[in-house]
Amino acid sequence: MTDKLYDNSVIVIRHRKCMLVPLNKCMAISFDDRKRKPVQYKMRDYMICNWDMDMCERLANAGIQVKCPAYFEYHWPSKYPKPFDHQPHTFNFIVLNKRNFVFNGIGTAKTLTALWAADYLMSKGLIKRVLITSTLSTLDRVWFEEIFSNMPYRTASVIHGAASRRKKLLSDLSKEFYIINHEGLKTESERLIEMSFDMVIVDEGARFRNHKTGLWQALNAIANKDVMKRLVWMTGSPMPKAPTDAWAQAKIVNPETVPKYFSRFRDQTMYKINMFKYVPMKGWEDIVYSSLKPSIRFQRDECVDLPPAMTVDHCVEMSKEQITAYEGLKKNFIAELQQGIITAVNEGAKLIKLLQLACGAIYHDNGTISKLNCKPKTDELSIIIEESGNKLIIFAPFKNTIPVITEHIQKNHSDITYGVINGDVPKAQRDVIFGDFQDGDLNIIVAHPAAMAHGLTLTATNVITWWGPVDDFEIYEQANGRISRPGQERKQYIKHLYCSDIERAVYNRLDKKEKMQGLLLDMIKK
Repeated sequence: MTDKLYDNSVIVIRHRKCMLVPLNKCMAISFDDRKRKPVQYKMRDYMICNWDMDMCERLANAGIQVKCPAYFEYHWPSKYPKPFDHQPHTFNFIVLNKRNFVFNGIGTAKTLTALWAADYLMSKGLIKRVLITSTLSTLDRVWFEEIFSNMPYRTASVIHGAASRRKKLLSDLSKEFYIINHEGLKTESERLIEMSFDMVIVDEGARFRNHKTGLWQALNAIANKDVMKRLVWMTGSPMPKAPTDAWAQAKIVNPETVPKYFSRFRDQTMYKINMFKYVPMKGWEDIVYSSLKPSIRFQRDECVDLPPAMTVDHCVEMSKEQITAYEGLKKNFIAELQQGIITAVNEGAKLIKLLQLACGAIYHDNGTISKLNCKPKTDELSIIIEESGNKLIIFAPFKNTIPVITEHIQKNHSDITYGVINGDVPKAQRDVIFGDFQDGDLNIIVAHPAAMAHGLTLTATNVITWWGPVDDFEIYEQANGRISRPGQERKQYIKHLYCSDIERAVYNRLDKKEKMQGLLLDMIKK
């Protein structure tokens, strides 16, 4: 949301470790040194200032962003050859602005960028202990793995599990990164406040858009108790519902940018049309923009060196109901394998049962359907819907799992329009859905991938989410091809959701273009 990351009027002379700052901007940062005289350069008056972190931070506080020494001296620890072009800019922004918003879009590697900033600040002795809060599904497989893979010299602890385990982990003050899920903030708020973190990184910050929840109150107390700590607030979609979503987030990050009371902010940005409904007021964008500062945003399409298509596997937990049913099925399959009942001929049907269970609905031989609680997956889907922007395609590998998805959308995203595509939808109705999605105001298509015809163009979106994997590479490839068509001007992002080992194994074979035959037998034997 920043118009410029760097102010071109500030001239950095690196080899002399100084900057030429326009005289009028020195006034903005309360620069007062009577012993120094202005110098002229190209008919303009400048003051010579030290090029160091302190002066760069003072400029940043005045809204003047420049490249700080960290931009050039950091070593960018990574399993990849070099950082993407936008990452050093975001890193520079986080380092210079103690309390900031990072609105970089989905698939822009903002996790590692935030960790780099924390790593640099630690190396300079500016911070010692960092709290990271994110969704449960990302604690180990995203945040901890990024630290372990890219900066193994740093120590980290994932605060999750039984109460006794959490207490033990939090009593160990030797770690540098403490990673906890959002809900854990409420449970462990007293202890987290006592630990006095120097920096807090909030992932999926839009989850804290309601100031009346215990979750918001816990985070506010942790981030602002006694002293305003460094705070990095990350979300790709800060206002998924309404302009007023910004107030609670700004109230934690930089409370001076918004009115003291929510009602005042609502009256500035929303217009009341009846007792129960408000609509955005003309000019609300400027008010919200001013409240969410300082901020930076790189859309995926702006990052020219990112690959044209990115595929990401994302693990979520199973619900307790799914775990019980899943483990029961696997035990039965092991017994049947030992008895010779499962063979290469019939293993495919057994594989389908496990995949259906992981997707939240099992189709029985008598025609009935049993639905299972799959809340971790639906919670993750909500985050994807909010981050993806205006358009999204969700592929469900089984027809009977589509209602699981659509019922969740109806209940939790009632303001979003969607259409369903499966074998039962007539061609005329499909054409209307495709047309409304491509050229109209339809937000989401929930589809069985086999029903998405060859040659179909749906470039209105660049994001696909797989609710679960299909067991046919040709169908998988053709489904993904709906957004990789002539006319697609944006970089594509494909997300694989999975909550089981069998789903991950199927995705792995799809990536390698391998056949599915023998997959279940191999897993059971292991």
